[in-house]
Amino acid sequence: MISIVIPTYKRLSSLQKCLQSVISQMTEEMELVVVDDFSQDGTKEYLQDLAGRYPAMKVSSNPQNQGVNYSRNRGIELVTKKFILFLDNDDELVEGSLQKVQQTLRRFSTTKHFLFLVSDRAGEFKDIQEEKKIYYEEWIGGKVSGDFTHVVLSEVMKKYPFFEEFRLYEHLNWLRIKKETSPQLMIPFVVAERDRDRSDSLTASAKLKNKSVIQSKFEAEKVYYSMYHADLRKHNPKSLTTNLLHTIALGMACNRKGDCETMIRYTDKNWIKVLGRLIMLMPSSLLLYGVTRYSALKG
Repeated sequence: MISIVIPTYKRLSSLQKCLQSVISQMTEEMELVVVDDFSQDGTKEYLQDLAGRYPAMKVSSNPQNQGVNYSRNRGIELVTKKFILFLDNDDELVEGSLQKVQQTLRRFSTTKHFLFLVSDRAGEFKDIQEEKKIYYEEWIGGKVSGDFTHVVLSEVMKKYPFFEEFRLYEHLNWLRIKKETSPQLMIPFVVAERDRDRSDSLTASAKLKNKSVIQSKFEAEKVYYSMYHADLRKHNPKSLTTNLLHTIALGMACNRKGDCETMIRYTDKNWIKVLGRLIMLMPSSLLLYGVTRYSALKG
């Protein structure tokens, strides 16, 4: 019924705890898929040894470091169960949580996408005491946000793979999955204990510290607005104001005038169009300096 997919890279000690929390709860209706993103810390050898002892475990090793989106897609390709439960390699399943997940899937047999709580964000939903439907319009409209442990129909994930050209920005894919599976069912039960204060977290690597990172961020934003600008205009028009100007500043810091011209057309606010064109008149070097300084001060 459930395939647990875990991408990993150079976090052997965390991975060991994560896998133990999974293996100790698995039933014969489950399988475990781990994708090693070319770690050089003994992860590959550890996984090969573990897979030799657990037939329900599959291991894939990338030929070079490709990023978490690439790794998740390789894991999705290997699954054979109806649902996929996604974990990061520094997550640990709460004791008894897999049984709870399995019971929930059986109870709500027509639901395509479940959202279970994670330890570091559970406080945001403390007032919710029972299952709650969440619709795509709420996500795109900014009325709902937050991280969850996602459990999604495998056929949906195979239809919408993550964007491998980006090492981050998985929200680009989650939004189209949420649109496909709407409504999701949020379950007020903590499934995973998470560690998000690590110095090597992906969030830390997203800091806009140089032109290369800024360009990657801009490319992701370009995809975001290209895919969702019509929905944003309908459900979240504020996102096509100052947020759009920020993205234009990123684009011009990387000399992407043509793409910025396209983005200006997404808004129907004349004052945003005027300000956007003023930003486009500024020197790229000045914008690059301003973006990196602002990112450093913001921390």
